[in-house]
Amino acid sequence: MRTRRQHGAPDQLKRRRRRLALAGTALLLGCSLWSWAPALLAAVLGWLQPDIAFRGPAGRRVVYVTIDDGPSEHTGDILAALRRHGVPATFFITGSHVADAEALRRIVAEGHALGNHLWTTRRASALTLEEFRADFDATQAVLRPVAPVRLFRPSSDFGTADQLRYVREQGLLPVMGTMYPLDHRLGRPALLAGLARWLRIDGGILILHDGGTRGRTTAAVLDRLIPELKEDGCEFGRLDEALTATER
Repeated sequence: MRTRRQHGAPDQLKRRRRRLALAGTALLLGCSLWSWAPALLAAVLGWLQPDIAFRGPAGRRVVYVTIDDGPSEHTGDILAALRRHGVPATFFITGSHVADAEALRRIVAEGHALGNHLWTTRRASALTLEEFRADFDATQAVLRPVAPVRLFRPSSDFGTADQLRYVREQGLLPVMGTMYPLDHRLGRPALLAGLARWLRIDGGILILHDGGTRGRTTAAVLDRLIPELKEDGCEFGRLDEALTATER
């Protein structure tokens, strides 16, 4: 029995070492996949939907802030947060939410861009091409007297190929983004900021929302997220300027 134990102990030690090595390898692989996932997501979506920009120019630690579904009673809170941190944004405007042009003029006066987000929040691909054109054109009629509009974001999905072709014919670039912390489902600013940090990539397009309580939440997220990203060496740019420069 003593001899068996002496022979068995080294075998057990070897098995433990192998298990530890396998566990360590799995952990390293999992961490690598976890860190690669945000960039992989942008690459896959760009491959599946080549007519839509899912990120800005890569190669620099730049983030582009975008805000959907405004304006609302909390647009001022979002503007104040952006002003505190000196960061520009693109506001993708839902045309039916515009009571008057004053909110739009204020957005532009503070150095931000306007984008077309259709007339309502109905799923873009559920619209016929005629309905889509009417919604797009109606929103353009609201935005263009205030400022040039260079970017378009479909509402609630990616839209159809015919819809995106129409957008490009009107001189606008369709854009989405992958730094999307699901703020239509989650409401805790700390959690949303943490998800956005994990999703950050070079040239990443951050998507947050205005409207109702989400506008107030977005302001709180920006107050948390922007200083953290700046501390991590990130800069912030205007998406319309970055994308139209690459299109030339």
